[in-house]
Amino acid sequence: MDKKEKYDLFNNPMINAAMKAMTPEQLEEYKRMGEYMFKTDFTHPEPKPVEVDIADGVFYVENAIKSGLTPEDMTDQELRLMVEVYGDTWYLKYGFRKEQIPALKPQIKPELLTKRQLKNLKKMVEKNKGKKKANRKVTK
Repeated sequence: MDKKEKYDLFNNPMINAAMKAMTPEQLEEYKRMGEYMFKTDFTHPEPKPVEVDIADGVFYVENAIKSGLTPEDMTDQELRLMVEVYGDTWYLKYGFRKEQIPALKPQIKPELLTKRQLKNLKKMVEKNKGKKKANRKVTK
């Protein structure tokens, strides 16, 4: 009785034949796509910030506005981008009123705080969490 050869992603005659038929340019393109797809470090606990080209970001936000996105639905990052590119009155360009623009959340970078300030900030956050839980009404 013949043993069947076990095929997988790395031992597959169809894939091997396809790779042999590719030009060096095609192989290089697939290599770049693979590096792009698998460059994520899954062991890192914090997500890495996504770097967006400013022109691409503005293009994305402007198209979203044309499609019906309102300032109330925009993220802080999108709002900050529009302020950075068009100034504080960016909303006038798109026919919005100042009242429609939500206030931006302050950005505090922990590395800029002293240890004492960071400790106090954490205490304040924990204290406020406790208040929110205590103020909840229990209904039966």
